[in-house]
Formats: sequence, C-alpha cells, structure tokens
Amino acid sequence: MTTRQRFRRYLCVLFAASAMILATVTADAAVRYVTQEGAGNRDGSSWANAYDEAAFPDAIASPDTVAGDEFWVKAGVYRPLDDE
Repeated sequence: MTTRQRFRRYLCVLFAASAMILATVTADAAVRYVTQEGAGNRDGSSWANAYDEAAFPDAIASPDTVAGDEFWVKAGVYRPLDDE
C-alpha cells in the first residue's frame, strides 16, 4: 500500500468518525419556538405551541435545554421584563 493510499484511508476513517461524533452531539438538540404572545400549550415545541415572551428566559435556563438547541424567535418587539 502506497503512502497516498494510506493517507486516503486515514482521511476516510477520520471523516466517518467525525460524522458519527457530530450526529451524536446534535441528536438531542431541538428547535424551540418563541412568539410575543405564545400559543397553544406554550411548550415551545412548534409555532402552534410557542413559548411566550415571559417564559423565554426560563426556557433558556431550563435543565431540558441542551447544547445545540435553537430558539427561533418570531419577528417583533421584545422588551425586558420588570423585576418586581
């Protein structure tokens, strides 16, 4: 086996291993949805069940949120909540 063939084999193994690791890391990630008013049961699972503006900060800090989760926020004006 030539050096070039070994190098190609090494690259194939490296690519396959990287793809498996990436698939494992992102397998648990989810898209969570946010609108100003919220919708449905407000669990963030879809636009029809979007978090509302007040629940958004808690959703980010939730133990259910994992690395790789994405929060899709509907266009609009969002303002910080007053701490009372």
